[in-house]
Amino acid sequence: MQIRVPARMRGCCRVLPLLGVFWVVGILALSAQAQSSTPMMDRRAYVGAFIGGNTGGVQVGNTGTVSAFGYNNSQSGTSLTENGGAAGGFEIGYYAHYFGAEINDVVAGWTTQSEPPTTGTRNVFLLNGLGRIPISASWGMWYPYMGIGMGFDGGSAQNPNFVTLTENPRLAGDLKLGVAWVWPNGFGLFLEDQSILAGMNLSSTVPTQYGPETVTLTGTSINGVLDVGASYTFKL
Repeated sequence: MQIRVPARMRGCCRVLPLLGVFWVVGILALSAQAQSSTPMMDRRAYVGAFIGGNTGGVQVGNTGTVSAFGYNNSQSGTSLTENGGAAGGFEIGYYAHYFGAEINDVVAGWTTQSEPPTTGTRNVFLLNGLGRIPISASWGMWYPYMGIGMGFDGGSAQNPNFVTLTENPRLAGDLKLGVAWVWPNGFGLFLEDQSILAGMNLSSTVPTQYGPETVTLTGTSINGVLDVGASYTFKL
């Protein structure tokens, strides 16, 4: 198994300028008005679902290993470019005015430019701590928010030379920036840019006429997910 290191590393943890603008506007609006008594700013729970895409990234510290008949053949690469794919997921959370917590599940497709290319689906389950700036408007509420969290990832991958590789659970973490809008009836929309760091430990055992052959691919993925979603906010 060969691992090709690309000529240059493509960055992935990109924060959209639009989200930065919303953050600045939120801070200015908050400082320019008295604290609102709108009930939507009180303790609230919410559920949401989103769709989007993996904006791409890089896999670092990759090591590919083939083990068979008592021998190991390993090849290491410093980095592999990770092309993006479709993404989606759901979230369940709770806010107490400025701060909250959220369970976040993200599923994203990816492909590396190794030889041969590997294509996979990553499922990242996270628990995030959140901070937001709630701002009252005539039509309801809107708020920029930021979150950071930890969890674990799973999934699978396919390589033309091997059967399906299974992702053994590894630690994962994320950093997100977003902006959400909530109407008085509880329905809302949100736009979010999420940077994800996930450990990789893909493996598969292939039966051969001479005995089992085990293939593994380890490393760390650093990529970004951009998504748009709908939510419902309610009082517990």
